[in-house]
Amino acid sequence: MSDRRLKFMKSSSFFSVVIPLHNKAPHIKRAIQSVFAQKGSDYELIIVDDASSDGGREIAEGLITGRPACRLCKRTEPGPGGYAARNLGIREAAGEWIAFLDADDQWAEGLLDEYRRLMALFPDSAFIGTAQREVSVSGKLSFDPFYQKTGKREPECINLLAYAHYGSQDCNPIHTSAVAVKKELLLDIGGFPEDRCVRGGDRDTWLRLLSCTDFAWSPFLGAVYYRDSVNMVTHTTPPPVRNCMDQTIETLIQDKMLLLRFGPAFVAEMRRLANAERKSALKHRLRKGALCPADVRMLYFSVQPSYWIRMLIVALIPGPLVRSFFRFVRFLKGNHNRSKKV
Repeated sequence: MSDRRLKFMKSSSFFSVVIPLHNKAPHIKRAIQSVFAQKGSDYELIIVDDASSDGGREIAEGLITGRPACRLCKRTEPGPGGYAARNLGIREAAGEWIAFLDADDQWAEGLLDEYRRLMALFPDSAFIGTAQREVSVSGKLSFDPFYQKTGKREPECINLLAYAHYGSQDCNPIHTSAVAVKKELLLDIGGFPEDRCVRGGDRDTWLRLLSCTDFAWSPFLGAVYYRDSVNMVTHTTPPPVRNCMDQTIETLIQDKMLLLRFGPAFVAEMRRLANAERKSALKHRLRKGALCPADVRMLYFSVQPSYWIRMLIVALIPGPLVRSFFRFVRFLKGNHNRSKKV
């Protein structure tokens, strides 16, 4: 263990803030400065350069130089989704709690204070987080779907069953840049799935965490998620119909302790969540005219038979016809937008 890390372990650092960085040069300064804007000194900042080639690492180095509570770790090969970079940050962390921030997102002032409040309110939870704002490509500001659709405005604990229910309704209450987890628990569950996921690894990690502890949620708008960021995984990597969550969900469904705790509704809710994750991949394939019956058969028929039947019927339509339809829709939208500008 390096002398530098020993120094941090002897310090009063409580939070270890981990930022994975891969080709986010236009955004990394904003992310780092939002950490520096937090009150208190009970944190360290760990930036993990995931083999950036756009100058982002140099920007980060310039910002943290001379700050003893900040350090930069380097990886030689980039990993999908930043999962391996986060895992490296977790292993290097000296704090009891790990707080995550993506390099293209931003923290609100007072987020660490809100984490401290959640720890006091829910001392038995090892997994905490807040709501977040979202900024669209056009610059429109909104709130995350859970905060917006549920109308919840008081802190509460969310267990695995509730998370599956909200997730299947497209109301995910957990956001990577607005969570903190005890390091010990992250290590116990194996961290992020760097060897078996290209997308969906964050949600897979949340599921494994929730099998061990409830999630303490706050309506405080603790982070800002920008949809216009460069080099986003959601833009560069098509969603797979099957991802690492399928294996995790099946493992959880077979866990007798979880079945005993949550009852018969648990299996159905988890399978609805699996269907919800697969729907985005099916919609992507549909727009490309590449949807086939084999894709639809991956859905759980038992929990959503009507949706399964509708998608199967659509899958039988020849791909060229589907692609022509979506090209026509885009053409109509383009004409409509041009007429509005005139």
